[in-house]
This record gives sequence, structure tokens and C-alpha cells, in this order.
Amino acid sequence: MPAHQRKRFDETADLWLSALDLQPALLELAIETIQALLDAQRNNTIAPLIARLPANTRSHGRIRLLEVRAALAANDLDTANMILRELEVPDLREGEGSLSEIWYDLQTRHIAQRDHVPTDESLRARVRAECPPPNRLNLVS
Repeated sequence: MPAHQRKRFDETADLWLSALDLQPALLELAIETIQALLDAQRNNTIAPLIARLPANTRSHGRIRLLEVRAALAANDLDTANMILRELEVPDLREGEGSLSEIWYDLQTRHIAQRDHVPTDESLRARVRAECPPPNRLNLVS
């Protein structure tokens, strides 16, 4: 990411963090803040932020979904897998595909590590053919 673009993402994330400090229980604000941190590639700040959220916000499916994305971004496959096994996102709509895409990404990374192969289009195609997501994660119609 170019430096000027990175700076904008950092500034945006800082603004969201400031807003969240004022209203930590506001779910939509927490979601936007975590997404901004992901966009700014500030993955190491997400887990501590989530830990500080009120329990009902922290446990919401959308927050847990972002937590999986942060774990993947940090290459913490064990944490991503643990969260994904238990993840329920009641407001995820059919066709959204977020969970199945995360599933494919996680499987691709596992196989790449296990087999010591690059994460490329060939491996992604192989994973899509051989590792379908469980039905509870596959909402793509």
C-alpha cells in the first residue's frame, strides 16, 4: 500500500477509535472501527480492542466475524479456526458469502503451510474444488 494511502487509512482508523472511546457499547461503531483497523492493517490492535468492548458487543456475530478476519490477517490460523468453528452471524444474508470466503482463505493457508506451497490461484482453485465450506457457512446461492 502506498504511504499516502496508508496514512489516510491510519487517520481514519484513529477517528473511529476516538468515536468508539465515547460510545463503546454501540455495535455499529465497533464494527466500523474494527473494519477501519483492518483497512489500515493495524491487526495487532484489534484483539485488545475487542477485549475491551462490553460483553454483548464483543460476542456479536459481526464482531466475531471481524475477529476471524483479523486473525487471518495476522496469520493466526489457530485462532481463526477456533472462532470460525463457533461463529454464528444471525444477520448474515444469503448470497453475502463472507463466511464461505473466510473458510476458503483459511483452508488455503492451512494447505499452503502444511504442503509448503505458495498461496496462488492454482491452490485457491484446488481448495474451492476439494474443500467446500460446511453448510452452516455456505450462504452463497
